[in-house]
Amino acid sequence: EAPRSCATQAIPDTRRGWQEGTVIDGRYEVRATARGGIAVVAIAFDRELWRMVAIKTPQPSMLASADGRARFQREAESWVALGVHPNICCAYYLQEIGGMPRLFMEYVDGGDLGQWLEREKTADIEQRLDIAVQIASALEYTHSFVWKDAEGAEQRGVIHRDIKPANVL
Repeated sequence: EAPRSCATQAIPDTRRGWQEGTVIDGRYEVRATARGGIAVVAIAFDRELWRMVAIKTPQPSMLASADGRARFQREAESWVALGVHPNICCAYYLQEIGGMPRLFMEYVDGGDLGQWLEREKTADIEQRLDIAVQIASALEYTHSFVWKDAEGAEQRGVIHRDIKPANVL
């Protein structure tokens, strides 16, 4: 577990989430937020590394049980373990802030596949196949890589469970 700083302990009411313009931990300047079914994602500027990051925070209902918290932790650890792949958004690290686990990851700008399909209705078959091949490459990698969990046990592969156009960036 990452050490908690004074700034971390002073974060107001996590039920409302982080607000645009808030600086978290003296480091992450929140620029925008988006709410999904299982998590809230804050888009923030990392003042130490001078780059944009996405910070995924699970909904409190997901963490209501020890099993839910452990599941989020396992999924985050496996995503971080994936490392770098050209067709996968990179997860950097998991850190607890304000009593909530937060997954820090690469910020990918430009919209999702659903938006692209809506905008590019006349895209040719080569463009569409190129995207399909990139998605297949990412899935093949995630399903077959070997990694070790926090206890040091060897694991094989990760299943995404929610592949849909909105989750393809």
